[in-house]
Amino acid sequence: RRRHTRSLCDWSSDVCSSDLAQPLPERMMPSSLRGLPTVLALVAQGCPERLIGEISAHGIPFDQRAPESWSIPGATALHVAVKCNQTYLLPMLAKCGVNPNLPAGDGRTSPMMVAIDNGNSTLGEPIPGVAELLECGASLRTLPEEYLAGLNLRGCKIKEDLRAFSLSSVNLIGANLSEALIDDSTNLRGSW
Repeated sequence: RRRHTRSLCDWSSDVCSSDLAQPLPERMMPSSLRGLPTVLALVAQGCPERLIGEISAHGIPFDQRAPESWSIPGATALHVAVKCNQTYLLPMLAKCGVNPNLPAGDGRTSPMMVAIDNGNSTLGEPIPGVAELLECGASLRTLPEEYLAGLNLRGCKIKEDLRAFSLSSVNLIGANLSEALIDDSTNLRGSW
């Protein structure tokens, strides 16, 4: 791991300086990045997709985890991207091998739960990051039922097998279910 970190620092010193001249998101003050592995700090700051691809191509792993002291203990790169509102990075991170269904260190928090916590489902608008996570292969089955309540999936492409799964409290109007496997036991009542 030390070798990867050192090579990232050596390789990226010139490349990152110009690409990361963007301000941090309001909620991500530099002190909140303290202790994050370098690649996760880059994700938190909105590292350009091109740079994420280059870092991954050089063999630097994106399967690193945030420390237990971070706001989401044991967060993956996808958790960090969602938490820091860098949802445009989600497809690239999935291409780099980050599993969209991995829980955080507490064993429960999926990136989908983080997106819903970050968003406001009471407004009735789609929550940023949910469509991207579903496109990356995140499963609705990873969500506890209370997270499904009122979730708006308009514009989301749902590809997973939803047989015998209840989505009765989810707003599916405008969702693309063409690839989802649904049968008579899938509860879609009141959602369509």
